[in-house]
Amino acid sequence: MTAGPQPLTLDCAALGYGLPNEALPLDQVRVLLLKRQTSWVSKDAMWHELGRVSKSAVTA
Repeated sequence: MTAGPQPLTLDCAALGYGLPNEALPLDQVRVLLLKRQTSWVSKDAMWHELGRVSKSAVTA
């Protein structure tokens, strides 16, 4: 899921909250979620988006 020619990504540019202005592979998202320097608002936005994307993938 995080390797290969097309790893799964999260579009952090669409989220804002001081996150990188790009789509990040899930392994980099994990690093941001674990960093103490990442704000709780940013972490909450990433978790919310991951949940939304996973729910839409299940129903599709």
